Amino acid sequence: IRFGELRLWSEVGPFATLVAVIRGNPPEELHEIIRDVLLRIHDECSQALEQFDGDSSQLAGVETQLQTCVELKQEDSNQGFPWLVVAAVLLVLIPAGGWFFLSWQSGQRWQAYVSRLETQPGIIVAEQKVRDGQFYIAGLRDPLAADPQALLSGTEIDPARVHSQWQFYQSLEPEFVLKRLTASLVPPKSVRLSIVEDRIVAEGEAPDTWIDRARAAARQLSAGGPVFDISRVRDVSPEARAAEHWQTYVSRLEAQPGIIVAQQTARGGHFYISGLRDPQAADPQALLSGTGVDPARVHSQWQFYQSLDPKFVLKRLVASLTPPKSVRFMIIEDRIVVVGEAPAAWINRARVASQQLSADGLSLEISELRELTPQELTHLREAIQAVDIFFDSGKAVPGPEQLPVLDKLANQLKELAKDAREAGVTAQFMLTGHSDATGRETANVSISAARAETVRALLKKRGVDPELLLVRGAGTFEPAETENSRTGSSANRRVSVTVNFH
Repeated sequence: IRFGELRLWSEVGPFATLVAVIRGNPPEELHEIIRDVLLRIHDECSQALEQFDGDSSQLAGVETQLQTCVELKQEDSNQGFPWLVVAAVLLVLIPAGGWFFLSWQSGQRWQAYVSRLETQPGIIVAEQKVRDGQFYIAGLRDPLAADPQALLSGTEIDPARVHSQWQFYQSLEPEFVLKRLTASLVPPKSVRLSIVEDRIVAEGEAPDTWIDRARAAARQLSAGGPVFDISRVRDVSPEARAAEHWQTYVSRLEAQPGIIVAQQTARGGHFYISGLRDPQAADPQALLSGTGVDPARVHSQWQFYQSLDPKFVLKRLVASLTPPKSVRFMIIEDRIVVVGEAPAAWINRARVASQQLSADGLSLEISELRELTPQELTHLREAIQAVDIFFDSGKAVPGPEQLPVLDKLANQLKELAKDAREAGVTAQFMLTGHSDATGRETANVSISAARAETVRALLKKRGVDPELLLVRGAGTFEPAETENSRTGSSANRRVSVTVNFH
């Protein structure tokens, strides 16, 4: 570099820069001379140069090296090169270069320390600067955060040159909040506090007094701090245990078919419950067993109702229909299905029950139910049902010619009733009166009913149990044959017999 008549040659080393100020035209080998001198200075004074802080007394050996350089150049002074000037310049510039390098290095170390502070939780750096070789820093620090003075260790920064000013504050970092909660709440050994996804979670068992304090702390934290979740802490106070046992009992009741809990409450150490209960449902009092609830403290009020649960409906059906052993009930997908064999009368009763249940939205299926007729009774029933008692026109009493028919019919009915009892079923006989189409229908219905009553009386007189005889008048609605004459058909003036088993 030229400055007027002067030249500046420089050589850069690890810790110092050697600059020569030259007047005239120096030879090129001067570069090698300057480089060699700089290398010897670094070899002998490397530690002093590295730790140079502006005090040139630490570099006394450098002057000797430079003097050697000057003497060397004095031998060549006949050529007019100003080696003495060069040496003087070197003596000034070497310490200056070292001072600038050390200042830069010190600044880098300080910035690394500040960056380290800024990454520390609970420390906020508000201001920092370097002035006259001194370091100044100020900001906020949580008392639970790392000690800034301790963080200087290993940075090679002189702690005596660091001037700190920290204001205390409470950080909302979860780890610091957790420490303060632990110190203030003093949780029992049965409670564990931990950090879960930036939330502070309490788990375990504690008395209600501690839970109340923890709940108050959670409300205070809700204004910007991390969430304090105490929902996993189980209250182990006697009152809480009793309430917990009560809720377990209520849940147990609600799961029972045929029981509907309408209202339940706990008050003054006593428990009150009311609702609906099917008489066939489990006994609520018996369900208290094993729950830990004192039965003397439970006050129940149950209203009876009929549950539509298929299991209860089935129980009621069995009780009311009294099915024979050949009939089996099943519940298939909320449907009650009846299978097997049964007398016609029982099937008719089951059919009526099915119609009643369908109105309530339930299904009683009897399509797979077959009519049961004992084999030994079949022929006698068919013989009885083939018998008709005939009447003259307008008469309600059969003629003398029908008396033998009545005698035979009475014997058949008594025999069938006896055989049916022995077979385990009951035979029942329906006497249906008929009339021809002569006259008004109301009169025909009346006379048909009168004919059936007359036959019933005649059969009773002949020893047939009247409890087994049913009567009805069909009028002209169930004719034996179609009538084409005005006088009517004698075949329609009759009483027929139908046999049912149940």
